[in-house]
Amino acid sequence: MATGWADINGSYYHFSGSGSMQTGWIYDNGWFYMQGSGVIATGWFQAGNSWYYADAGGYMLSGQWLGDYYLNGNGSMATGWTYLGDGNWSYFNGSGRVQYGWVYSNGNWYWIDQVGYMVTGYGNEVDNGKYGDFTDSGVFTGYENY
Repeated sequence: MATGWADINGSYYHFSGSGSMQTGWIYDNGWFYMQGSGVIATGWFQAGNSWYYADAGGYMLSGQWLGDYYLNGNGSMATGWTYLGDGNWSYFNGSGRVQYGWVYSNGNWYWIDQVGYMVTGYGNEVDNGKYGDFTDSGVFTGYENY
């Protein structure tokens, strides 16, 4: 009877202590997602209503950038406004891609810089040499007159 990890024809499965094939989330020195077929998920995959990313070994990544995408601390792909720490907010569209430039959200305009962070304060360069002012919460209040 197989228990633990098993390589069957080049695909990895996990079997419980009683020998039953496992599906869904399992924790084994990290989080792994076993698909309905029992095969370990790698790359992008959907579990419930969220998207996740697992490396080639099936280990779920979390709390990091993956190209233009960000994986939250729980591993789910960020969408909408997301706090990234150190005072930095980013905005991710419904497909999870970070947005740059102007973002219209909740009736207000925001500017997202080339790094992907929302700007705040006065005198921020936006729109080809124009300078804009923004509240501490990032809401655009107008252009400066120079």
